[in-house]
Amino acid sequence: MKTYRPGESVYAARVRRRTSESPSPKRRECLVLGDPTDCLLDAYECVAHRAYENLMNDGSHPGKALEDWLKAERQILLNFPIDIHETDEFIYALASVPGATAAGTSIGIESQWMVVLVRRPGERRAGSVCVMGLPATVDAERSVAVLAEGVLGIRMTKAKPRP
Repeated sequence: MKTYRPGESVYAARVRRRTSESPSPKRRECLVLGDPTDCLLDAYECVAHRAYENLMNDGSHPGKALEDWLKAERQILLNFPIDIHETDEFIYALASVPGATAAGTSIGIESQWMVVLVRRPGERRAGSVCVMGLPATVDAERSVAVLAEGVLGIRMTKAKPRP
């Protein structure tokens, strides 16, 4: 059954119905790349917060601090896989991060390392972290990262050998 609003034309009703049924436009966000040290410090904070949560959930027991810390590292570090593909000029990294936003994602790249920290909405401090070595030396300043529809893509330009 077609619903019309008072004074609305048939055409306006069709447009209103189509726009309300159409999916939201795809969001693609370019991410600012930072220093891996900053990302690692943020990751350390995430692990510390998760270890504290584990301590509070399991109850405070003397001597369990190391166990809670290691459990937190297992929960957060390498919590999502990143696929790496290498060409003559670039190294590409691709990861599935459903629900991630640009504001909650930190990426640090240096010549042979990459750190990715993803905090999903609702995770103020805890998140997922991946630290990985790269198969070749890259120029961090010429790297680009894009987040679209829960997929993180990073293109890192390989460093040219010095003559």
